[in-house]
Amino acid sequence: MAERVFLVHGWSVATTTTYRGLDRALVAQGYDATDVMLGRYVSLDDHVTIGDLANGLDRALKRLLPPAGEEYHFITHSTGALVVRDWLRRHYRPRANSAKVGNVVMLAGPQYGSRLAHLGRSMLAKIKWFGDTGDEVLRGLELGSPLQWDLADELLKKGPIGPKGDARLFCITGDSFRTGTIASRVVAASAETGSDGTVRTSAANLNLSRFRVRLSPSYRYDSDDKEDRVTYDAQVADVSMSEPSHFLVLPSYYHSDDRTSGNRGIMRSITSNATPETSDSLAAIVACLAVKTPTAYKKLTREDAKATEGHFQPSGFAHTEKAAKAADKAQHADRGKRNRKIFSQLQFRFRTDTGEPVNDFRFEMIATKNGERLHTRTIAHVHVNKRHPNHVTFFLDHNHFEPDLVYTFVFAVRQPTSLLHDIEASLDFDADSLKSAVARNRTTQIDVVLERATLVAYSPDSPGAVGFFPSDDAARHMTFDRHGRAKKKGLSEDKM
Repeated sequence: MAERVFLVHGWSVATTTTYRGLDRALVAQGYDATDVMLGRYVSLDDHVTIGDLANGLDRALKRLLPPAGEEYHFITHSTGALVVRDWLRRHYRPRANSAKVGNVVMLAGPQYGSRLAHLGRSMLAKIKWFGDTGDEVLRGLELGSPLQWDLADELLKKGPIGPKGDARLFCITGDSFRTGTIASRVVAASAETGSDGTVRTSAANLNLSRFRVRLSPSYRYDSDDKEDRVTYDAQVADVSMSEPSHFLVLPSYYHSDDRTSGNRGIMRSITSNATPETSDSLAAIVACLAVKTPTAYKKLTREDAKATEGHFQPSGFAHTEKAAKAADKAQHADRGKRNRKIFSQLQFRFRTDTGEPVNDFRFEMIATKNGERLHTRTIAHVHVNKRHPNHVTFFLDHNHFEPDLVYTFVFAVRQPTSLLHDIEASLDFDADSLKSAVARNRTTQIDVVLERATLVAYSPDSPGAVGFFPSDDAARHMTFDRHGRAKKKGLSEDKM
């Protein structure tokens, strides 16, 4: 088989043995050994970004592409998915006189981030790795990073298949992790239900919904005080959904593991003598590589979506706390069986209508019943992006949605100046509506756009950033202070 396959590993890898027997297993499936390319890149330098790696990938590929008219493929693990997707976004353009990208098979790709990423920048991590840990790469991997939103923009605009039926995107992930290890006891993120120990199921799934919510001011002029009374309303202004993308969950596979004889790493479990009959992971990869047309892509997408749904428990409510606890217990008791719990990621981005980030705010999700605020286990985890605090990620447990609760998102800003009105707005959902908006095992992005309300001066003596006054007053000229209040009136027009 003449088609070339490029293997691209993940973060922190420093040896091509990370691919274990994948290359030889592909050769056994008919690929020529000279066409299975073992990729390597440096991910632990603190100054190198994912964009830099994508630029390097573009240059490295120039001399290795097959002849015009042929297809070449990628198999990526973990961070390699974002490197290749960024390369596709910024560099790849299919041309008649060049080879085209065929299939991009992404194993355990953190499409919408990893909870572990920001921990990789810690002092303990630097001690473990004896220096740099790839600070900039990890910032791209951190939950809710701008890179992930940019890649999502591309997905919403172009879909999971290129304009020539090329660059077909596939996502395969595990849903289990090793327990009983020191890491699983010390680092909660490495033993998070609903993940493979590194990447959440919902973050590995490309399929995306995005809502744009506008926070807009309403004004009521108070004639007694000669000032505006401002209230804010939250309204859903726009809804976008990506075209269906391939996604397959392989039960009981780990993100990466090479320390046990019963290896379940989604890539490391593939030995040189593995076959599709002996390895579910290899079988899934080979099935993706065999796709040649958009029609075949859509067919496999439907089949694997059905298989994935079969691994998870029904989406009905756990009507009692007892039932919810029983589901939790069953989830941890045997991760190799059906009825896994269902989670979703909900990512927020807060910015003004002029595009400026809103970094200083109060934001919370609360549950109420008959007006009484209640504790809820629906929220499994919340993360505020360290470099971009206007990006917030919620991890929601579908098993703990309660049908008689109202879920409210409250957003408030205390402005740093009296020339802007403070903001408080809320958005209410009943449990059914929220579950519909936040799809199972997926990420939903909510782009919150805020229109700031400026204080207007309606009299010379009142504060305000902007104001106009008649010129028929003999004392029309004045000086004003930093708050817009008149200081001196009746100035001569010749006075400066």
